Order: sequence, then structure tokens, then C-alpha cells
Amino acid sequence: MTPVIEQVRDARTLLFVPGNRPERFAKAHESAPGLVVLDLEDAVPAAQKAAARAHAVEWLAAADIAPPVDGVTGAVHDTESVRGDVRYARRLGFTGKLCIHPRQVPVAEEALRPTDEEVRWARSVVEAAETHGVAVHEGRMVDKPVADRAQRILRTAGRTQRAAVDRDSGGQR
Repeated sequence: MTPVIEQVRDARTLLFVPGNRPERFAKAHESAPGLVVLDLEDAVPAAQKAAARAHAVEWLAAADIAPPVDGVTGAVHDTESVRGDVRYARRLGFTGKLCIHPRQVPVAEEALRPTDEEVRWARSVVEAAETHGVAVHEGRMVDKPVADRAQRILRTAGRTQRAAVDRDSGGQR
């Protein structure tokens, strides 16, 4: 079980903070609830939702906390709406999707899957960081956040490949 799953499992208090109030994020985190939930939906006026999403991504990255997970798409049978929502969220820095129906899961998984180019980039960044510590890769500095992003891409790609093998073999490896 991963530390994040254990934290979610063991949380006794969940503190909701409106995503359009980034000045409250750190204070909420410092108050040490079981989990802080950055509410990007109900507590945020429609005109401020895009900014709230950007605030969440920026703050979580700066605080070295797991990236955000995108909220639900109510269109259960409209796979193109789900796919579009996931791709948009991914471009903003979200790394997961809340699904409300089993039909949404494979669509979200496909849209969240790293591209071959992203996997190649991640491998070369990880290799550069392991070889040189703080390194320059393709003319850009590779610091901890960049190396962490590369590791996350490789973990996601590995999970995707394992899931495909399981699905293709009927769960028999």
C-alpha cells in the first residue's frame, strides 16, 4: 500500500478549502487535518474555476505534494466529453481523474497515459539526473521537480503496461 493510500485510508478529518482562495492553502495544510481537499467545483464560482485549477496545480507543486486529481465528468455515456476533460486537466498538470461510471475508466486511463515521446524524455531526464546529480538536459536544468515529474511519468507508463498485460492475459501473467 502506498503512503498516499494509507493517508487517505487513515484520514479522520478532511478540511475543504475553496480552490479560488490560494491564500488559504498553506494555512489549511499547517492546521494538520487528515487531508486537505482543494475544492475546485462547488465552492468556486464558474468564472473562477480555471484560475482555481491553476492555483491548485501551482501550490501543490511548490509544496512538493502529490499533483491534483481532476473532478468528475457527469456525462457518463459521452466518452468524448470525458476524454476532452481529461486531456484539458492533464495539460494543466492534473495527473488523475475521478470517475463515476466504469465506462469512464478506460477513457480516462487512455487520456492520462504518457505518450511515447514523454516516456523517452522521462528516461533521458532520469538518466541525466542519476549520472550528474543536478544536470542539464536538452539545454534545461534538471532539478528535483523536473526529476520527480520524469519519475512520475515512468511510474505511470509502467502501471499502464502492467494493466495492459493483465487485461490481455485475462489477469494471468
